[in-house]
Amino acid sequence: MPTINIINEYIKEHILTKLTRKFKLWKETYRIKNYRCTLFLKNNYFTLTLILIYLSFKQTFEELFETLITTPILSKFSVNIFTSIIFIAISIFLLYKIIQKSKHEEKVSDKTIGVFSFILIIYIYYRYTTKTAFNLIFPSFLCYVDIIPLICLYYCINIFRKHKNKNGDISNNGFLIDEPISKEENDLLNRNVIAKDAINKLIATNPKYEAFTFGIIAKWGEGKTSFMNLMKEYLIKDYKNDCVIMNFNPWIYSKRSDLTHTFLNELSNKLSSYNTMLSNRIEKYADLISVVDNNGIKTIAKLFCLTVNKTTSEQFEELKECMKNIGKKFFVFIDDIDRLNCSEMEEIFCLVRNTSSLPNMYFILAYDKNYVIDILKNQYKNHSLKYPEKIMQEEYELPKANHEILKKLLLLNLRKSLNDQDYSQIQIFLTKKTPYGINPMHFIKSIRTVKRIINQMTFSQRELHGEIDICDYFILELFRQQYKPIVNLLEKNMYEILIIQRQKYVYYNGKNLSDKEKNNIEKGITDKRIINIIEYITEYKNEFHINDSDLSDITAFLNSLFGEYKTCNIKSINNPNYIQRYFRYYLLESEVKETEWSELKKLTFEEMKPTIKEWMTNKSISLLIRIEKEEEKINNKEDIYKLLHLMFYTGSLYEDQITNYKFINTLLEMLKSKFNSNDQYTDEDRNEMRMCLNENGANFYQMRYLFSLFDHGSYNNDNILKKDEVIEMQNNILERYISDGHSMRDILACWRDTAYQEGVLASDGKRYIEYKHTEKSRVLMKSYAENNIEDFVQEIITYFRPNTDSQYAINQNASYIWGNWSNFYDYIMKLNNDSPIISEFKDFLTKFKESEYASYVHFNFKNIILEDIKR
Repeated sequence: MPTINIINEYIKEHILTKLTRKFKLWKETYRIKNYRCTLFLKNNYFTLTLILIYLSFKQTFEELFETLITTPILSKFSVNIFTSIIFIAISIFLLYKIIQKSKHEEKVSDKTIGVFSFILIIYIYYRYTTKTAFNLIFPSFLCYVDIIPLICLYYCINIFRKHKNKNGDISNNGFLIDEPISKEENDLLNRNVIAKDAINKLIATNPKYEAFTFGIIAKWGEGKTSFMNLMKEYLIKDYKNDCVIMNFNPWIYSKRSDLTHTFLNELSNKLSSYNTMLSNRIEKYADLISVVDNNGIKTIAKLFCLTVNKTTSEQFEELKECMKNIGKKFFVFIDDIDRLNCSEMEEIFCLVRNTSSLPNMYFILAYDKNYVIDILKNQYKNHSLKYPEKIMQEEYELPKANHEILKKLLLLNLRKSLNDQDYSQIQIFLTKKTPYGINPMHFIKSIRTVKRIINQMTFSQRELHGEIDICDYFILELFRQQYKPIVNLLEKNMYEILIIQRQKYVYYNGKNLSDKEKNNIEKGITDKRIINIIEYITEYKNEFHINDSDLSDITAFLNSLFGEYKTCNIKSINNPNYIQRYFRYYLLESEVKETEWSELKKLTFEEMKPTIKEWMTNKSISLLIRIEKEEEKINNKEDIYKLLHLMFYTGSLYEDQITNYKFINTLLEMLKSKFNSNDQYTDEDRNEMRMCLNENGANFYQMRYLFSLFDHGSYNNDNILKKDEVIEMQNNILERYISDGHSMRDILACWRDTAYQEGVLASDGKRYIEYKHTEKSRVLMKSYAENNIEDFVQEIITYFRPNTDSQYAINQNASYIWGNWSNFYDYIMKLNNDSPIISEFKDFLTKFKESEYASYVHFNFKNIILEDIKR
């Protein structure tokens, strides 16, 4: 039976887990491939339509080809040595270009793949099913049409490289590039439909007499440039012959003195290939504008040279007439306006306003309106809000990115770089309510933010793997993305902003220091400087470029990382031993190396202990993984003994955190079934186990392990230790805990866990679990409580945090220790202690007695200080 249990456990832990993981991977792969197939068909609908038409009228097309191409042209083609040499030369040149192109990672569009695949299929069909008279003279097995597959290969050579990179290991991939998209197939936010509608709407608008101005509004990084690129793609695709597209980025020319002159010159260059006369007129007009706007000797000289020319208004009218006659619509896309300073921004708007009288023109501008208004405030004060509206005839605010799409994109990329455990934590954090107290998707509003987080997580987390809380790290990186100056402030002044309470870091908020600590700081008794970060940020919010609405978000970030109610785990950011690694992008040695472990495990357990203790400081997770992996290499009892010693030793070093006894139970089961012939523990086994439990002093790990042996109210008699021996060990641990001078809280926790569970049959026939203590344990705890009564009464008060209703009760431990509530009440009331704490507790106990010790009661404590924890 034990062997069957081991096999079942192995199947459950290993085989089923692997199968589940493979099924999820297959499901995700199928989803991605299905999406790619759907997108491929969507992008090749025109090609597929042509194929269907061709197959439906194949004979008709062949007859037309015979009549129009083969008979009048190809039949007269001369097959000779000269044409064969030309063919071979072209083929060699194409092969060379193919080799050169294969070295560059160029993307191959779905349309290119679809078109050339169709061409290749047609080639193969006619090449090998029909006779041809166009074979080369040498070599004779080649045909002139054999150049077609080379051309197809040239255009599609990188298709395999593309799929390999896409489906390959993330470790071989680079950073996600933060660049705007340029094609519909890369549109993850489904904005292509809106872009197409915008273009159709603009085309339907007739700017016959003056230009039409259209503004695209969104915050920085939310896809304005990508949206403009989608608009350009549809213009080229559907209206290529009817329009001229010009891109003008004023940020590139922002250092020049005359953006208007530069713009007109760019427009002239763009139109030179369409209409030389129009291009020249624009250039002359630009020169004239430049002369009018300049001063000094150069201006006088230019004016003298231009005296024979026409006036500005005359030239402008001729320019308008030329633009009407050209018969095309001019689309001018102006991006990055929100990167300009006030004067440059004003000049761009003036440029648009001054050229808005030109016909058949469309100005499409992209900008962050709030930023533009803030910049123009100094110039126009109360009128900055209306200024863009006077220039723009229509403004369109881009819709916010769908949170679910951004979440899926984030998880899809993180899945490639995180292990199962970390990915599962992030997935829960992003999709469900968690104790972190922050909604990350509230701050992830664009693909740019997603890419930057992924880049940082996949780059830095690789070095920090196994040594940080992945969700804390994610929150910190998101905080850094949103408010980098604040995170820099926190990093630079960490020890002035953070204070230690209950062995964890919390940020100082002006209220969470005792009066004694405040007085010591104010009187200079301690040289520690304390900064209330919220007050500091509020005072200098202009320097940090934040507003009042940002303060609540910053507070939420701080609470989720260093709040008073934030729990502290072994790898949490608020753990004083781990905080530094969160602000570095690397660890010197984040994991135990194979070579280090191989050398260490050759030593005896006593020789290993110093290194193990050192590694447990910052390599605890990877060390425990190494230890548990040794299960596969166990050859004898000595190996099991050594691993048992290691597990209890590592547990004693971080006793408050590590509570996994599964591996210990596995080792003990293996010890009994694999290395003992009668399937029983030997005296040697028992002595070794006693040594493991006693050699590290009294600690929570051993205490909780002993407590776990009474699982579900019953003790397994096949255990390596007898029940009475375990109970005696529990009492000895409590006695030692008291003598070692631990705090009241730790001693109460120890006394709680020295209980043993027993199943009790109730009168209604139901079985329930009862926690029992020996008389020795109860007397020890009672004696210690009486000698430290002030500490005791404060620790047994229970409440929920945050406690806004002042409702309190007393822990049942008091009743257990004194035997019942009446004994405890009588003892407290007979105390002659004049302490204000005892006096106040008596009043509270009296009120609690009135509720028959059964419910929470309202009470306002003044002398008893209740620490800010959940009880």
